[in-house]
Amino acid sequence: MKNHKSKYSLAVGKYKSLLYRAWTTKTRREEFDALQEKYAAGSRAADDRIAAFWKAYSEMAKEYGAIEGIEIPEEHQAVEEPIAEDESLESLQKKANSTNILEDFDWAYQAPKTATMEEAPSAGAWFFYDMRKNNKNKFADLTLRVLDRLAAQQDEQKSRKADYTEAVGLLEGAAEKHLQPEELRELRGVLHRGAQRVEGQSALPTEGS
Repeated sequence: MKNHKSKYSLAVGKYKSLLYRAWTTKTRREEFDALQEKYAAGSRAADDRIAAFWKAYSEMAKEYGAIEGIEIPEEHQAVEEPIAEDESLESLQKKANSTNILEDFDWAYQAPKTATMEEAPSAGAWFFYDMRKNNKNKFADLTLRVLDRLAAQQDEQKSRKADYTEAVGLLEGAAEKHLQPEELRELRGVLHRGAQRVEGQSALPTEGS
Protein backbone atom coordinates (compact mmCIF):
# COMPACT_ATOMS: atom_id res chain seq x y z
CA MET A 1 0.00 0.00 0.00
CA LYS A 2 1.39 3.40 -1.00
CA ASN A 3 2.30 5.80 1.78
CA HIS A 4 0.65 9.18 1.09
CA LYS A 5 2.33 11.01 3.94
CA SER A 6 4.33 14.06 2.91
CA LYS A 7 8.09 14.30 3.32
CA TYR A 8 7.54 16.78 6.13
CA SER A 9 5.13 14.48 8.01
CA LEU A 10 7.44 11.51 7.61
CA ALA A 11 10.38 13.50 8.94
CA VAL A 12 8.85 15.24 11.96
CA GLY A 13 5.27 13.97 12.39
CA LYS A 14 5.98 11.63 15.30
CA TYR A 15 8.15 14.24 17.01
CA LYS A 16 5.45 16.87 16.72
CA SER A 17 3.01 14.46 18.40
CA LEU A 18 5.48 13.97 21.26
CA LEU A 19 5.97 17.70 21.48
CA TYR A 20 2.25 18.40 21.69
CA ARG A 21 1.75 15.71 24.33
CA ALA A 22 4.55 17.20 26.44
CA TRP A 23 3.59 20.83 25.96
CA THR A 24 -0.03 20.67 26.99
CA THR A 25 -0.68 24.39 27.35
CA LYS A 26 -2.13 26.18 24.36
CA THR A 27 0.19 29.15 24.73
CA ARG A 28 3.30 26.99 24.50
CA ARG A 29 2.04 25.20 21.42
CA GLU A 30 1.19 28.52 19.83
CA GLU A 31 4.66 29.80 20.71
CA PHE A 32 6.20 26.80 18.96
CA ASP A 33 4.00 27.18 15.88
CA ALA A 34 4.83 30.88 15.65
CA LEU A 35 8.55 30.17 15.88
CA GLN A 36 8.33 27.50 13.21
CA GLU A 37 6.50 29.85 10.87
CA LYS A 38 9.06 32.55 11.58
CA TYR A 39 11.97 30.29 10.65
CA ALA A 40 10.19 28.86 7.61
CA ALA A 41 9.86 32.46 6.38
CA GLY A 42 6.79 31.64 4.28
CA SER A 43 8.40 28.73 2.45
CA ARG A 44 6.27 25.64 1.81
CA ALA A 45 9.25 23.53 0.74
CA ALA A 46 9.52 20.39 2.87
CA ASP A 47 13.22 20.80 3.61
CA ASP A 48 12.72 24.40 4.76
CA ARG A 49 9.81 23.47 7.01
CA ILE A 50 11.71 20.52 8.48
CA ALA A 51 14.68 22.77 9.27
CA ALA A 52 12.29 25.36 10.77
CA PHE A 53 10.69 22.67 12.95
CA TRP A 54 14.03 21.65 14.44
CA LYS A 55 15.21 25.21 14.87
CA ALA A 56 12.01 26.15 16.71
CA TYR A 57 12.19 23.05 18.90
CA SER A 58 15.87 23.67 19.67
CA GLU A 59 15.15 27.23 20.78
CA MET A 60 12.21 26.25 22.98
CA ALA A 61 14.05 23.29 24.48
CA LYS A 62 16.65 25.73 25.78
CA GLU A 63 13.90 27.59 27.63
CA TYR A 64 11.63 24.75 28.75
CA GLY A 65 13.85 21.68 28.65
CA ALA A 66 14.26 18.85 26.16
CA ILE A 67 11.42 16.37 25.62
CA GLU A 68 12.08 12.70 26.19
CA GLY A 69 12.08 10.79 22.94
CA ILE A 70 13.03 13.77 20.78
CA GLU A 71 16.63 14.00 19.67
CA ILE A 72 17.62 16.71 17.23
CA PRO A 73 19.24 15.19 14.10
CA GLU A 74 22.91 16.05 13.80
CA GLU A 75 22.38 17.99 10.58
CA HIS A 76 19.94 20.29 12.38
CA GLN A 77 21.97 20.87 15.52
CA ALA A 78 23.04 24.48 15.79
CA VAL A 79 26.69 25.07 16.54
CA GLU A 80 27.09 27.81 19.13
CA GLU A 81 30.33 29.63 18.61
CA PRO A 82 31.85 31.43 21.60
CA ILE A 83 33.15 34.94 21.17
CA ALA A 84 36.47 34.81 19.39
CA GLU A 85 39.40 35.47 21.69
CA ASP A 86 40.52 38.34 19.50
CA GLU A 87 37.02 39.88 19.42
CA SER A 88 37.17 42.72 21.91
CA LEU A 89 34.19 44.32 23.60
CA GLU A 90 34.79 47.34 21.38
CA SER A 91 34.55 45.27 18.15
CA LEU A 92 31.49 43.45 19.48
CA GLN A 93 29.93 46.81 20.34
CA LYS A 94 30.49 47.95 16.76
CA LYS A 95 28.96 44.74 15.37
CA ALA A 96 25.92 45.22 17.63
CA ASN A 97 25.53 48.86 16.57
CA SER A 98 25.61 49.67 20.28
CA THR A 99 26.35 53.15 21.60
CA ASN A 100 26.60 52.01 25.22
CA ILE A 101 27.49 48.36 25.65
CA LEU A 102 26.99 48.39 29.41
CA GLU A 103 23.41 49.74 29.25
CA ASP A 104 22.52 47.50 26.29
CA PHE A 105 23.95 44.41 27.99
CA ASP A 106 22.16 45.26 31.24
CA TRP A 107 18.79 45.47 29.46
CA ALA A 108 19.38 42.22 27.58
CA TYR A 109 20.42 40.47 30.80
CA GLN A 110 17.30 41.54 32.72
CA ALA A 111 14.64 41.58 29.98
CA PRO A 112 11.82 39.00 30.31
CA LYS A 113 11.65 36.04 27.95
CA THR A 114 8.64 37.59 26.25
CA ALA A 115 10.44 40.83 25.33
CA THR A 116 9.92 42.12 21.80
CA MET A 117 12.13 44.11 19.46
CA GLU A 118 9.84 47.12 19.91
CA GLU A 119 10.50 47.09 23.67
CA ALA A 120 14.28 47.13 23.30
CA PRO A 121 15.76 50.57 24.02
CA SER A 122 18.26 50.26 21.17
CA ALA A 123 19.49 48.06 18.36
CA GLY A 124 22.43 47.02 20.52
CA ALA A 125 20.16 45.95 23.37
CA TRP A 126 18.15 43.73 21.01
CA PHE A 127 21.35 42.28 19.52
CA PHE A 128 22.52 41.12 22.95
CA TYR A 129 19.01 39.93 23.92
CA ASP A 130 18.86 37.82 20.77
CA MET A 131 22.28 36.43 21.66
CA ARG A 132 21.00 35.58 25.16
CA LYS A 133 18.06 33.63 23.70
CA ASN A 134 19.72 31.91 20.77
CA ASN A 135 23.37 31.52 21.69
CA LYS A 136 23.62 31.01 25.44
CA ASN A 137 27.29 30.00 25.33
CA LYS A 138 28.25 33.20 23.55
CA PHE A 139 26.12 35.31 25.90
CA ALA A 140 27.72 33.62 28.92
CA ASP A 141 31.14 34.47 27.49
CA LEU A 142 30.01 38.06 26.93
CA THR A 143 28.78 38.22 30.55
CA LEU A 144 32.19 37.18 31.85
CA ARG A 145 33.92 39.74 29.66
CA VAL A 146 31.67 42.56 30.85
CA LEU A 147 32.17 41.56 34.49
CA ASP A 148 35.94 41.39 33.97
CA ARG A 149 35.90 44.82 32.40
CA LEU A 150 33.84 46.25 35.26
CA ALA A 151 36.20 44.76 37.84
CA ALA A 152 39.21 46.20 36.02
CA GLN A 153 37.43 49.54 35.72
CA GLN A 154 36.74 49.66 39.46
CA ASP A 155 40.36 48.81 40.28
CA GLU A 156 41.58 51.46 37.86
CA GLN A 157 39.21 54.08 39.30
CA LYS A 158 40.30 53.32 42.85
CA SER A 159 43.96 53.64 41.87
CA ARG A 160 43.36 56.82 39.88
CA LYS A 161 41.35 58.36 42.72
CA ALA A 162 44.04 57.50 45.28
CA ASP A 163 46.76 59.04 43.10
CA TYR A 164 44.67 62.16 42.51
CA THR A 165 43.83 62.54 46.21
CA GLU A 166 47.51 62.31 47.12
CA ALA A 167 48.47 64.88 44.49
CA VAL A 168 45.68 67.23 45.63
CA GLY A 169 46.88 67.02 49.22
CA LEU A 170 50.41 68.01 48.25
CA LEU A 171 49.17 70.82 46.00
CA GLU A 172 46.83 72.26 48.62
CA GLY A 173 49.57 72.14 51.24
CA ALA A 174 51.86 74.18 49.01
CA ALA A 175 49.06 76.54 47.92
CA GLU A 176 48.10 77.41 51.49
CA LYS A 177 51.55 78.89 51.98
CA HIS A 178 51.56 81.07 48.87
CA LEU A 179 47.96 81.94 47.82
CA GLN A 180 45.51 84.47 49.13
CA PRO A 181 42.22 83.08 50.62
CA GLU A 182 40.20 83.96 47.50
CA GLU A 183 42.75 82.34 45.20
CA LEU A 184 42.84 79.28 47.45
CA ARG A 185 39.04 78.90 47.28
CA GLU A 186 39.17 79.09 43.49
CA LEU A 187 41.91 76.46 43.34
CA ARG A 188 39.96 74.16 45.64
CA GLY A 189 36.92 74.50 43.35
CA VAL A 190 39.02 73.45 40.36
CA LEU A 191 40.44 70.49 42.30
CA HIS A 192 36.96 69.43 43.41
CA ARG A 193 35.71 69.42 39.81
CA GLY A 194 38.76 67.40 38.82
CA ALA A 195 37.98 64.86 41.53
CA GLN A 196 34.42 64.51 40.18
CA ARG A 197 35.75 63.84 36.69
CA VAL A 198 38.08 61.17 38.01
CA GLU A 199 35.18 59.61 39.91
CA GLY A 200 32.93 59.56 36.87
CA GLN A 201 35.38 58.29 34.27
CA SER A 202 34.43 54.91 32.77
CA ALA A 203 36.62 52.36 31.01
CA LEU A 204 33.62 50.90 29.16
CA PRO A 205 33.15 52.25 25.62
CA THR A 206 30.32 54.69 25.02
CA GLU A 207 29.24 56.73 22.02
CA GLY A 208 32.07 58.71 20.56
CA SER A 209 34.83 56.84 22.44
